[in-house]
Amino acid sequence: MVSRIFVIVALLLAVVGRAEACKYVARPVEGSVAASATAFVGSVRTVENGLVILNVEKAIRGAKDGDEFDTDLHPDKGDCGIVFKPGERWLYLGNDATSGSLLLQDEFGRLQADNLAAAKKLAPGIADDGSDVQSGTSTVMCMKNSGDQRESRTSAGIAIRLDNGVSATVKADPDEFNCPNEVHSYTAGGKGEATIVVCPKSSGDQNLPCQSRPGTVTISGAPDGGSLTGQIRTEEGEYHQTFVFRVKRLKDEAQCDVRSARSGGCGPNTQ
Repeated sequence: MVSRIFVIVALLLAVVGRAEACKYVARPVEGSVAASATAFVGSVRTVENGLVILNVEKAIRGAKDGDEFDTDLHPDKGDCGIVFKPGERWLYLGNDATSGSLLLQDEFGRLQADNLAAAKKLAPGIADDGSDVQSGTSTVMCMKNSGDQRESRTSAGIAIRLDNGVSATVKADPDEFNCPNEVHSYTAGGKGEATIVVCPKSSGDQNLPCQSRPGTVTISGAPDGGSLTGQIRTEEGEYHQTFVFRVKRLKDEAQCDVRSARSGGCGPNTQ
């Protein structure tokens, strides 16, 4: 019994130790920029084998617009190391929390308003969305219910069409996306609740065929109510692509048998 209590106490101390490992005094972002050798606004392109590659959108110091910048994913700085994710947009000042780097947009396309305002003071003219964010439209469509062939009732689905030729359809109640910041995930391929289609742009005289691909679709309602944010991630063996999007919600004209699972109101954010 004593040994068991000792183990539990040791585990708790370890957890507390990790939680308190990263301690620093936050300073104004202007001071963090002045102390940083490299500062820019950019998006995370890839994270692989412990290496993070960012595209420099707007350089502030130590970089040039359009550059590729790489850094370690897990620096030797304990819990202060930032875990970057593809699709994120940052005011990059360093790869650890003590550097003062600010997340401007998460991997689901959701804006961090206060951080973005701070970044705009340092890099005037930057857009709300980074250049890596895809635009397009979303509409409500009717989808046949699976199962009994005698069942003629249809359910609503969301069709997302990006301007780059990538589209996705998910079987979902449109009311799910009325609460900002709640992220919903759908799997495409096999028996998933989504489909992903990639239509490559024509290369010269060659018309490349559209392809259905497995992957995941994540969607979140945006605070403005008139758009959806999220990402479409396609998978093909070891090769994958991530498309972060902010799409305009078109007027819902489809009349489907929609049975909302939400009883009213928005619950706590899921992310």
